[in-house]
Amino acid sequence: MLDTTIDLTKNLLAEEVTIDPSSPFPSFLEMKLVRETTIAGEKAIRTSIAAAIDHFNKIERTSRLGSIKQRIATLLAHSLARYQSEIEMMINYFILRRSLLSNSNSTLSETMYGLKRSRVSRDLSVVNLQEIDGVRAALLLCVGPYMKSRLDKYYERNRDQYGTLEALTVEQRTNSEPIRFKQF
Repeated sequence: MLDTTIDLTKNLLAEEVTIDPSSPFPSFLEMKLVRETTIAGEKAIRTSIAAAIDHFNKIERTSRLGSIKQRIATLLAHSLARYQSEIEMMINYFILRRSLLSNSNSTLSETMYGLKRSRVSRDLSVVNLQEIDGVRAALLLCVGPYMKSRLDKYYERNRDQYGTLEALTVEQRTNSEPIRFKQF
């Protein structure tokens, strides 16, 4: 006789019977929460940089004209505004590198949910991350979103100038000169 009762102790956070909390793999819910936490952290860094820019702009406006304080505030405000995405990437990189090289072997958001990164060796055993693995993971986790944001900005700038390729007819695509995009 087949036992059809459901063990409710295995389903701590979910109503679904298919999520197994004793599984070594993270559930969809955990991965979604990790992603949302990561996005919130990136947004906090972005907001902090914007607040710093506003603060330096306020100092620039209230300082005496030509004073050293006004010059420094102007320089810092313009530098932060110009290189905001690069500064965000570097801050994210140092935070992720620090957390991946710590004893937790995971990012800050993964640590909050008890997840851990590891690698599979050639003999298919699970081992902790080495230092180079942590550095590589931190680089990939930072450079990927940075490149996506840069390419999105580039696309938005050029979309207004050239339109979309779907809007062109077949004759226009074959008879016209190739589209040349501006460099960043």
